[in-house]
Amino acid sequence: DAYAITAKGLHRAQLALVDEHDFDQAYIDYLKNRDPSASIVICIDRSYKNRKYHYDIPWVSEFILKKMRKNDSVKVINFHHDYWTGNDFDWSRRRTLKALRKREYAKGKSLGKTLYNAISDLLPRLNRRAVILITDGKVGADSFQKYSAGNIIEYAKSHYIPIHIIVFKEKASVLQKIARETGGGIYKASEMDNLKGIYKAIKDSEEYRYVLVYSTFKTPSIRGWWSDVKIEVNNKGHKGVEWGGYFVP
Repeated sequence: DAYAITAKGLHRAQLALVDEHDFDQAYIDYLKNRDPSASIVICIDRSYKNRKYHYDIPWVSEFILKKMRKNDSVKVINFHHDYWTGNDFDWSRRRTLKALRKREYAKGKSLGKTLYNAISDLLPRLNRRAVILITDGKVGADSFQKYSAGNIIEYAKSHYIPIHIIVFKEKASVLQKIARETGGGIYKASEMDNLKGIYKAIKDSEEYRYVLVYSTFKTPSIRGWWSDVKIEVNNKGHKGVEWGGYFVP
């Protein structure tokens, strides 16, 4: 059997795996050898101030959706004072547009909480990942009460997930900072050339994760047992160690 472990390491890092059992044919090019594809979470601002742009939301989203393929996936999250899923990860453009066209506006603009959960949704995805925020471009008093902009930036950067922001009116400075420091971009809806490039930027982005795949000699008699794993990273004088493990399938 083959077992996979995801390691977020440095580029060209040398990975060594130590298991209590022998193994062979270990390799770390699983993600790099896959056909490039994208997982995207689109966060839609459903605050009262953004409802006047309701009919523009599907229009700007189409710059991304029309380019997606069946090996891609997109999730829709809506938010005002709280957030909820409009459509779970899906390859269907039709179902995504149906979710984008729903009218569910209310007071509040919980940006931090929404972005934090959007990033969390992307963590286990094995393709290129990104968050797209569609908003009027303003920030409310409640926007970063639970998770600050700094929290969002550090969380996104630690997992190499860029945040791209499309605004209808203005570019609040805090939104500019989030986009810039996470490796994304911020664009006005009128900047159509920039909107056309978002999908390509996501799909062509460099992969900084490694999935370590190796074959073991474990027998069927120990299925369900816990196996300890130690991952060591040694790159340009920087060293790190992470312990983990898995239950034998």
